[in-house]
Amino acid sequence: MQAQRFSSSRIIGIECDYPAVLEAKQNAAKSPWKDRIRIMETTLQAFKPDPESAVFDAIITNPPFFSNDLPSPDLRRNLARHTVELSHQALLLNCHRLLSDQGRLCLVIPTGRLDHFMHLAAEIQLFAFQITTVFPAIDCPSKISLIGLSKQNLSCRKDDLVIGQVDQRTEEFLALTAPYYLAMKKG
Repeated sequence: MQAQRFSSSRIIGIECDYPAVLEAKQNAAKSPWKDRIRIMETTLQAFKPDPESAVFDAIITNPPFFSNDLPSPDLRRNLARHTVELSHQALLLNCHRLLSDQGRLCLVIPTGRLDHFMHLAAEIQLFAFQITTVFPAIDCPSKISLIGLSKQNLSCRKDDLVIGQVDQRTEEFLALTAPYYLAMKKG
């Protein structure tokens, strides 16, 4: 999606799960932007960028969510969804290492872990410039928050986003996501 949105961007995707790496490479190969997308099998902790891309202007991640939650019997699912192999602190430290001074880290965090996550970020000198609390519907509690962090201590914009029911998406959700869909069903 970033290659689609930013025509001069070069994308490096990292993934530690080999089947997921293969799937990502297949998807990238089918993309009109395949010449600007590279997928690597590695962990964030072990990732060493090329000298020409030693730091990044943007890091976008959907990191492992769950800490001290009931694990799944599926080991691959645990790796992707639990912080056993990549703690939130390790995530933040490594992203700080890889971000340019003006760079931005954008990620999805469980709303219930937001305060703890923001405390860890502040300790590492990463500051929120955007926090969007996402609600699946008007009458449902939030489960995720979208966060933008930077090394710059900027003012933080806070807002809410209601997705809406499958057959009745909110106007705000449609405006945010429509550019990425070939066909978006209007509410």
